[in-house]
Amino acid sequence: MALVLGMHDNGRTLTAAPGTAIVVTLPSNPSTGYEWKLIASDGRVVRLVSQRYLPPAKQIPGAGGRETLRFVAKARGVVTLVLGYLRPWQPKHVVQRFRVTLHVT
Repeated sequence: MALVLGMHDNGRTLTAAPGTAIVVTLPSNPSTGYEWKLIASDGRVVRLVSQRYLPPAKQIPGAGGRETLRFVAKARGVVTLVLGYLRPWQPKHVVQRFRVTLHVT
């Protein structure tokens, strides 16, 4: 079973079992140069396994889509996942953050 998260889960504290897939889907628009990046985590507890951009259903110039980051809960512990919406060439200029605390039990 997967734990599916979106922007509405920002700031929440959640519980997952080891082996649980954690799927975070957030709005994204790479035509602006911005993308979601993992800023903070503990790879011993939760590991990023993939990241993928999903374009909008209608191909309208400049329209945004969604970015999906897939994690897996590896071991028991507590971790705060922090994602930042930023331009790779401006890593300190984060325009939006997504943060969840996971208790892997």
